[in-house]
Amino acid sequence: MKTKFKKQRGFTLIELLAVVAILGLLMLLAVPRYMDSTKVSRIKVFEGNFRSMMFSINSSLSDYNGDTSQIASDMEKMLKSSKGSPGGATYVYDPATLTLTATLPSSNFGGTDNYVLTYHARTMKVTQSPNPIPTGATTLAQN
Repeated sequence: MKTKFKKQRGFTLIELLAVVAILGLLMLLAVPRYMDSTKVSRIKVFEGNFRSMMFSINSSLSDYNGDTSQIASDMEKMLKSSKGSPGGATYVYDPATLTLTATLPSSNFGGTDNYVLTYHARTMKVTQSPNPIPTGATTLAQN
C-alpha cells in the first residue's frame, strides 16, 4: 500500500532569511535618513520662529514710529506663545538693546555647540553661531 503525502505549502528557511535580510537592509538605509530629516525639520522650525519674531520687531518699530517701549509688550506675548518650541529652543528679547536671541540646544542636530541666532534691531543684522552652521540650517547672517 502506497501512502499519499499531502503537498506541503509554506516558505523555506532560506526564503524567510532572504526576506529578513532585505528588510534589515531597508531599515539600515531608512532610519538614518529619517533621523536626519527630523534634525533638519527642528532647525527649520527654529529658524522660522526666529524670522517671525524678527519681522514682528520690525513691524512694531514701524507701527509705533520707533517707540521701543511698545515693542516689549508685543514681544512678551510672542515669546509666551513660543514656549512649546520643538527641541527646547529658547527665545529671549532684550528691550534695552533691541536684541532678540534664539538658542537651539545642540542635542537637536548632533552638534557640539548650541545653534544661536541673534537679531540686532538697531542695525538690522543677524549673527549666527557656531561657525560653520549646522547641516540643514539656512544662512541668515549678513556680512
